[in-house]
Amino acid sequence: MAMASRALKAPGLEQCAWKTGRGSVVRGGNGGSVASVGSRGRRCRGMVVRAVRAPELDIPGVAKDWSPASWKERTALQQPTYPDAGKLAEVVKQMEGYPPLVFAGEARSLEERLGEAALGRAFLLQGGDCAESFKEFNANNIRDTFRLLLQMSVVLMFGGQLPVVKVGRMAGQFAKPRSADFEDVNGVQLPSYRGDNINGDGESMDDRVPDPERMVRAYSQSASTLNLLRAFATGGFAAMQRIKNWNLDFASNSEQGDRYRELANRVDEALGFMTACGLALDHPVMTTTEFWTSHECLLLPYEQAMTREDSTSGLWYDCSAHFLWMGERTRQLDGAHIEFLRGVGNPLGVKVSDKMDPAELVKLCEILNPQNKPGRLTVIVRMGAEKLRQKYPALVRAVRQAGIIVTWVCDPMHGNTIKAPSGYKTRPFDAILVSGFFTCSCIYGHITSLISIFLFVLFFIWCILMWNRPSFVVSVVVHTSRRCRAYLSILDMIQDEVKAFFDVHEQEGTHAGGVHLEMTGQDVTECVGGGRTVTFDDLSSRYHTHCDPRLNASQSLELAFIIAERLRRRRIADAKEKDMLSLNSLGHGKGVVM
Repeated sequence: MAMASRALKAPGLEQCAWKTGRGSVVRGGNGGSVASVGSRGRRCRGMVVRAVRAPELDIPGVAKDWSPASWKERTALQQPTYPDAGKLAEVVKQMEGYPPLVFAGEARSLEERLGEAALGRAFLLQGGDCAESFKEFNANNIRDTFRLLLQMSVVLMFGGQLPVVKVGRMAGQFAKPRSADFEDVNGVQLPSYRGDNINGDGESMDDRVPDPERMVRAYSQSASTLNLLRAFATGGFAAMQRIKNWNLDFASNSEQGDRYRELANRVDEALGFMTACGLALDHPVMTTTEFWTSHECLLLPYEQAMTREDSTSGLWYDCSAHFLWMGERTRQLDGAHIEFLRGVGNPLGVKVSDKMDPAELVKLCEILNPQNKPGRLTVIVRMGAEKLRQKYPALVRAVRQAGIIVTWVCDPMHGNTIKAPSGYKTRPFDAILVSGFFTCSCIYGHITSLISIFLFVLFFIWCILMWNRPSFVVSVVVHTSRRCRAYLSILDMIQDEVKAFFDVHEQEGTHAGGVHLEMTGQDVTECVGGGRTVTFDDLSSRYHTHCDPRLNASQSLELAFIIAERLRRRRIADAKEKDMLSLNSLGHGKGVVM
């Protein structure tokens, strides 16, 4: 089946993926020349950008010595052990004849948008379920998550005044990596649940046996999800005139719902003004939206079965999703996952933690993006705030000094998971959003600085009054610290993770390109904190995730408003810098000292 395609952009001079103090650094095109341009002809911050030469190929962009099945010659981690290899091969061959879920031209369009984000001219919003499931599959869940992403994108666009690239963790996000092959379920050792496209999450051995037929069901569900998403994106649901209708019912009666309603009214007034000026609002830009899908490239037999050769360009594309990423556990340079991904033309992502060595990251970028195309590679950082400030700058500098263009994205979820006293996995959301608040949801929720001081004084007076019972005081302090220790240690790591991500890029002169979230449009209670405070005691009421905890709609909107404020500040700072450069240039042109 011929896939839609657009002509690939010829390599040439492209702006570097970072900002410079007084100008821009650009990399060479075919000749690999380097130019450093400043307002006064200076070399900007000593940065050098090199064009990474691709090997000599018959078709530009096609990897040498690669096929959709060449990953089998490498070590493949996190793969299930199927009891019947013959049945697996039969299912893979069957799926190779299925229609593609996405098309090459769509993937190339996404790559162009991500290239804009790498250059600071757009922002990536990527979000959705931790893991999709067969049980939770219904149209309402798909609609609500899509609607929430629309809301968040409006908030980000309004604050940053730049395009938002919307990518869902949807229509294929089934498989999940596991730390062990077996897990304890009510005292019984069973094979680990690896996602609905591999095995079931039941409590019997039969449920846990990997079944290749589950890949077929996952394909069918992904096709249905994509069909509905395309209808929502182009059929009028995403029209900007409907901005007031996107507010989810359970989130509308909250502080974040009120903030969104106020923003929606301002946008609606702006649309009314445009109409009064005679500007048509029925243009596709106003009535439709671009939306792409993504998932972790984990189950390699499924990805191989969905790989197709584009008849118009000769490139191979994994047609299970527009965007694919590999996780922290499968990014080995000589591993099967990198071998597979280096040969497909989709835009790619790699998740990195504080364990990533800067030199290794540079090598990984060279393998996956030998032509150094903006938008081809996204680095998704998942560290936790405590380590982000320490380890992240070295990664940014190494990539910058190597002249490699990537889109930097923050994942503030995965590095900050704790276990509640009840045994549920959760994420203390308040800590992500602290801004002038001392937060401790396990005791009070939001405590302002003044109240914190007042309580501290009361505690100090109590200690004086109890001076003759020191053992009792010590026991109370130890008990309280044990109750809050897990939370407070996580608080130290994540209370400013998003802020730290933006701070590092401002300090390094690079672009914060996006955010990657596990979230849902459902009214769940899986992450503690937020404006509508979810406590440890609330977790059991609506804890529906099949894997890791997700932000609900109110928490997601709250985070979107905070990111929008950072984007607004960056926009204002960039505008001031641009104005100063213009004034200096004008002054020098007239011989006036500014």
